[in-house]
Amino acid sequence: MAQVIRTAKLEDAEGIAFVHVETWKECYKGVIPASYLESLDTEERSKGWRYILAHTDQSCFVVELNSEIIGWVICGPNRDERGSEIYEIYGIYVLPKYWGTKAGYRLFCAAIETLDVHHPRLISLWVLKENE
Repeated sequence: MAQVIRTAKLEDAEGIAFVHVETWKECYKGVIPASYLESLDTEERSKGWRYILAHTDQSCFVVELNSEIIGWVICGPNRDERGSEIYEIYGIYVLPKYWGTKAGYRLFCAAIETLDVHHPRLISLWVLKENE
């Protein structure tokens, strides 16, 4: 079955949180203290995602495979330079077992298409120096 990109819904909070926690544990192993990564909790993280999805103007997309959320991207106005024509991708993550399947690329394209509505000149993405 093909990957499907769609706008995230409130009921996606747990699936998004699962991807968030699992990708952090893999991506930041050896970068962020193991004790912090081990403390990450999908249920707790899903509370934050429910708030984001219900109460912000940020654009969030998920990529599904066989009705399972395998990745997400969230974007909107730049948090450092509000009011400017700079926009930001706040986060983009795909479950490690789906790296190399173009899921991340498809999410990136969905974000760019949304931001293009506003005709931004620049789009920023903050990353850790160690995050390749």
